[in-house]
Amino acid sequence: MTSAKTRMSWNWIGDYPVFVYTRFCQHNTFSVKVVKGKQGDQNALGYGPNAPAWKEYIQRGMASRDDVVAEAFKKAKLWMKEEQVMKLKHYVVEWQLDTKADSPISAAMNALDILRDPIGGPGLFVVMTEGEEPKRIDLTAIAEDFPFADWQAAVAAGETRLGYTDWVEKNLEEE
Repeated sequence: MTSAKTRMSWNWIGDYPVFVYTRFCQHNTFSVKVVKGKQGDQNALGYGPNAPAWKEYIQRGMASRDDVVAEAFKKAKLWMKEEQVMKLKHYVVEWQLDTKADSPISAAMNALDILRDPIGGPGLFVVMTEGEEPKRIDLTAIAEDFPFADWQAAVAAGETRLGYTDWVEKNLEEE
């Protein structure tokens, strides 16, 4: 039996290159190591599978390596914010749905099914934070106006080092 290969992905989170090393362990289970570097480290010696880990964990329940990597970058961004490398604000997010059902519990279950649907899930949210006006965020429109493939092309062309969410926010600010 051959051992699983370690795969590496990296992306910028703020001013930091973040490296994610994944290794398939068994059915829907991956070993994940996250290394946080400094600007310039992305090409430095010592940044490889043997680099010291910033965070390490086992990811269960995901079949795709790409999903594991995307989740690792989301976690890394949150960890950086928690460490106050990046600043966090407190938000209240509301989602409202009109549905027909025979009881309040059935209506709530319908809403939960829609919320969990990765393809046709909810797209419109109201996001509020202290001292600011509520903002309506339509994720369906954002996905149409700023396709993931366009962001990938911009990264490949060297036009951006931003993650997808930051890239969308920058483009929205420029409109």
